[in-house]
Amino acid sequence: MPISRSVRNFSARCLAPTLVAVSLVLAPAVGTVFLPAAAQAQDAIDFRVALEGYGQWVQHPRWGEVWIPEQVPPDWQPYRLGHWVYTEEWGWYWDSEEDFGWITYHYGRWVFDRGLGWIWIPGRDWGPAFVDWRQGDDFVGWAPLPPDEYLDEDYESPDTYFFVRAGDLLAPRVYVVFLPPQERFAYYNRSFLVNRSVRLGGGAHIAVNPGVPPAFIARASGRPFRPVSIAPIVLAGTAGVAGAIILRENFRDRERTLRLTERARRALGTILQRLDARVAHSGQLLSALSYRGVLARGFALVRDEQGHAVHAAAAVGPSAHLSIEFADGRVAATADADRPAATSAPASEPKMVAREPKTAAPPKRVAKPGEPGSALRCFNL
Repeated sequence: MPISRSVRNFSARCLAPTLVAVSLVLAPAVGTVFLPAAAQAQDAIDFRVALEGYGQWVQHPRWGEVWIPEQVPPDWQPYRLGHWVYTEEWGWYWDSEEDFGWITYHYGRWVFDRGLGWIWIPGRDWGPAFVDWRQGDDFVGWAPLPPDEYLDEDYESPDTYFFVRAGDLLAPRVYVVFLPPQERFAYYNRSFLVNRSVRLGGGAHIAVNPGVPPAFIARASGRPFRPVSIAPIVLAGTAGVAGAIILRENFRDRERTLRLTERARRALGTILQRLDARVAHSGQLLSALSYRGVLARGFALVRDEQGHAVHAAAAVGPSAHLSIEFADGRVAATADADRPAATSAPASEPKMVAREPKTAAPPKRVAKPGEPGSALRCFNL
């Protein structure tokens, strides 16, 4: 069974954005955003075993041994099937729907070869996503980031980018909201590169890109969100990934990871079902409380010629034109010409009722001993 996506920590704080409005995610200025350096594998990583059954390895004249995915459509591109999440630890993280995505989108780089198509070049560094970002007035785009050697070349090509409206970046299936592919060049020319990838010092020697500011996405979507926590799956030998699930012995414990992934998927399904039930209940309640729901229960809404609701008969003049709305439609009506104006009946004055004063009852006399009526009698001896 193939391994699917990363296992997440489905905590309550991850679900809060779907239940209540929270404060907007604020990001520092674009020039001062810092992300943790990508984690680097300290031990040997056997990508061949990890990607077994998902593609083939070929020898490339420039990049050496590269991997090509199998059973993908001719127009397939990396970073297409999946969605973006904003994480606390790593910023923008690509959550792939493809079985090999947890490796090829978090290790190594992608390059388009005219003869072979998209090829994956293995790399020891782990990262949340290796892409270039572009930002426009109301849209954003991303493209696979090539190896470091390409960063000094004119490697960018508009047809490798995917563009979406900024408010759609967090869509659960982002590929269904892509802007038309034939307009990529136009969107490319109307956008600018966000934080061109820079090389970091140290032993990793990698290029990172913080991506578009999350505050820009929150404002565009109109739905504030909070970062989520994730537990990515990494291969043994990868160090520095906080909260990661490590496949030890180079992928030999895949069954354990599959069980964890399945448990996470079931947990997410249960949570989503509960949320769907709540949303459905809220929708039914709103429908019942709406004026159309009231009409469906046999009531009618009367409006005057200006379309204002009529609340009382006194507001209807003789020969007034009215509109009566029922649940299944509207009908026109005209008030009687000789109808007397409605008046309110005078309130009747309260009647005063005279009551006779109550007379106090005479006090009861207690019989003394020896008197008639007393229970105690005296006898002369």
